[in-house]
Amino acid sequence: MPLPSERAPTKPLEQKLQEINRISEEKEAIATAKAMNLSYVDLAKLPINVDLLYILTEDECRNALLIPFFRTGKKLRVAVADAKNSETLLAIEKLKDMGYALNINISSKSGILDSLKAYKVEFFKQKKEIENVYTETDLGNMMAEIQNLAELKEKMVTYSGEESANALLVGAMRAGASDIHIEPYDRITKVRFRIDGVLQDVFEVRKEISKNMINQFKHLGHIKLNITNRPQDGRFSFYVNKRKVDVRLSSLPSMFGESLVMRILASQQTLTKLEDLGLAGNALKLVQAGLNRPSGMMLSTGPTGSGKTTTLYAILHILNTTEDKIITLEDPVEYNVEGLVQSQVDPNIEYNFAAGLRSILRQDPDVVMVGEIRDRETAEISCQASLTGHIVLSTLHTNDAISTIPRLVNMGLEPFVLAPALDTVIAQRLVRRICLNCQEEYKYSDEEMKILDDLIISLEKVQGITIDRPEHFLHAPGCEKCSHTGYKGQLGIFEVFTVDRNLERMILERKLSADMFDYVRKTQKMLTLREDGALRVLQGITTLSEILRVTSDIES
Repeated sequence: MPLPSERAPTKPLEQKLQEINRISEEKEAIATAKAMNLSYVDLAKLPINVDLLYILTEDECRNALLIPFFRTGKKLRVAVADAKNSETLLAIEKLKDMGYALNINISSKSGILDSLKAYKVEFFKQKKEIENVYTETDLGNMMAEIQNLAELKEKMVTYSGEESANALLVGAMRAGASDIHIEPYDRITKVRFRIDGVLQDVFEVRKEISKNMINQFKHLGHIKLNITNRPQDGRFSFYVNKRKVDVRLSSLPSMFGESLVMRILASQQTLTKLEDLGLAGNALKLVQAGLNRPSGMMLSTGPTGSGKTTTLYAILHILNTTEDKIITLEDPVEYNVEGLVQSQVDPNIEYNFAAGLRSILRQDPDVVMVGEIRDRETAEISCQASLTGHIVLSTLHTNDAISTIPRLVNMGLEPFVLAPALDTVIAQRLVRRICLNCQEEYKYSDEEMKILDDLIISLEKVQGITIDRPEHFLHAPGCEKCSHTGYKGQLGIFEVFTVDRNLERMILERKLSADMFDYVRKTQKMLTLREDGALRVLQGITTLSEILRVTSDIES
């Protein structure tokens, strides 16, 4: 007979009763499942997947006594205590409206409520882990571990979910990426970087790792982790070797999960000189002359990603003196610049470009930069500001420089307002530079030489000069330093004109765009984007295929 101290510890009566009740409840759930021809599930025996709690809020799950516990793509298994309960039926309909194909299972009420408690504990545990990862915000140490995309891909296999988020940011910085794309598919998630304006596949990861990364980035961007069925936008910052880097974040629901895109902005980036952008020759002189005038509207035009904002910041760098007050209105503020008063639009409080511009003009500015002219009202206020002694800088979406005039007229601007207000127009594209590490001589095909020769003949005619044709050109087959693309870095190609008295008269008389184009070609020797690009090909900076790629939207 065992001694009293050796006897098995007895359970408190209350705990015994709870266990008896739980067993009885589970038996009842099994019987209910059998009667309804549904499957029974014991939630206590299943691993916790906190991501599934984000599909519905905790309150919705608690009220409906329903909990999702397994998902494959848009197929979702849920456990319910009472499949006929009105709250449960409402939750089921909501899940169906989200596009989920449901597999209904029966579980006990206690099983569901206990799982909800466990989910909550796990949720806050993961949230705390995310916060701890970014307690040390400078990622400079990891830069030494990841030198290129090949090393990033190799190390992603060994990193934990938390480390992989850091590695992704560091890898993007190493590659000079402007954007990070995390794209979910049925079985895997693809990660891509936009480098020098072109998207490149970087690696693929398991969906559980990508979900962890996405949740960390959403937390950092101060957007709701439990919302996955509608778009959200956020922003966060991190440091690399004491250099601050801002990140704009956008989430979008897709068929196989959330798609996440992050735009990387070096908020303390050194502002580029106009010459470093690629402006040269007569185009550079026209821009510099425009900046020496006391007032007028200067527009940078082109499609998204063509470098318009960078050009405006380079212009602001020239104008930024202690003698002038400069105010910017942006969406959002991309670079923090000392000496500028920078304001950010907020549509939630009806603070748009037009409203903001009106307020700015009451702040006694000398120079105003408006992020983009999107509507007639903003265009009209910008023109009025130009006519009342201000330098106004802004951007516009057009394919070429001369199209700016009919675009603004079609927007609703009267020619008599536009003509005296508009001063200089800069159309641009960004082309990739040939990689200096692996560049080699290259001979173009007869077809390519015909295209290039036509551009050179046109150049010679406009400029009144003779241009020598080299025997060989340059291209790059690709190497580790350029991620095997053959290109490293970017340069702008431009077409620029100014509005003189004769062109002002042509605008007032509503002359055709073709006539105005011929006029600035003849009097200002304006090169087209392709002609300016051809010069860069002759200089061995880029390739003909790259020029044709970025100007494919322009009629030849």
